[in-house]
Amino acid sequence: KELRGRPLAIAEATKGIGISENDFDAFMRWMEIPGPEGSGQILNMASKVSETARFGALTFDQGVALIQGSMVLVNYPRAWLTAVQRSLKALLDPESRFGLFDDTTKFGRENIETVQQYGGGIGIGVDLFDAVNPGGLVNKALRSDRMPSYVNVPMKSLIERFQASFEVFMTVARLEIAKTFKYKVDMGEMSAQDVVDFANKFTGVTSSRALGVKSTQRQIESAAFALAPRYFRAITGLMVDATQGGFRGEQARKSMAKFFGASVGAYVGIAAALGQTPKLDPRSSLKGGDGGKFMTVEINGHDVGLGSKPISLMRHLFKAVADPSQLF
Repeated sequence: KELRGRPLAIAEATKGIGISENDFDAFMRWMEIPGPEGSGQILNMASKVSETARFGALTFDQGVALIQGSMVLVNYPRAWLTAVQRSLKALLDPESRFGLFDDTTKFGRENIETVQQYGGGIGIGVDLFDAVNPGGLVNKALRSDRMPSYVNVPMKSLIERFQASFEVFMTVARLEIAKTFKYKVDMGEMSAQDVVDFANKFTGVTSSRALGVKSTQRQIESAAFALAPRYFRAITGLMVDATQGGFRGEQARKSMAKFFGASVGAYVGIAAALGQTPKLDPRSSLKGGDGGKFMTVEINGHDVGLGSKPISLMRHLFKAVADPSQLF
């Protein structure tokens, strides 16, 4: 009881203590302090800080097409090209994103039709911009009276442009992927829900709330996974689908196989262009493998590898298969 309301004291008192899942749940309920969605003050603040870190690291990074969109490029190049075009247009003119569903244009009418076809399930928001949405720390800072207008106004405009560009790319990619399977849905060969689920996971978005994940767990994930917990959950879910049957399993296996093959091919090509020997042995360096240098090249004394969460998970998977001891 003496620790209630003292976050640092609670963290110090519980450090290194092994407790059961039931005891942990009981402790979390005891620790909770009134806040958004009934969440604990500690987790709420940790989640907000993590959101702000994601904002700082990724908001002005225009690598979405070649990082988050890398699987789209390999598997659906036409969808990728359309998404890039609309994304660049949104960067220059953020208002153009509303044209995605403007029924006065052919592009808008096709998208409205797609969304209606799939019950409005296309397009769950990404979590890379939570900090600038209502309730986020960056949003509060920009709305503060202490923020000078000569800083506030241009910063809001700049953030809006990059946010629109990122979200338009992901939205258009999902819509274009869904369109490729529309004829099969019309023929009854697959369900619209399966297509929606695949398109969302494939582009790295999923709704933790819709999956029934409690607010406390969502905030733990937000605080623990510094990059993007929903993106991580979506890509992991796609890999899990690859072990299943049906449409989602078939498409997940095909897309992951093409992406992994293309990634290895691209890496080998880059290594050859730099005159370096490809590092393709995932075993630890103690056992004669490449260890942490697996699938990297040396540039100015630094080991650099291809980016994106799927490639990161692929590296871990290869390492686990080649040398399970690295997991422990």
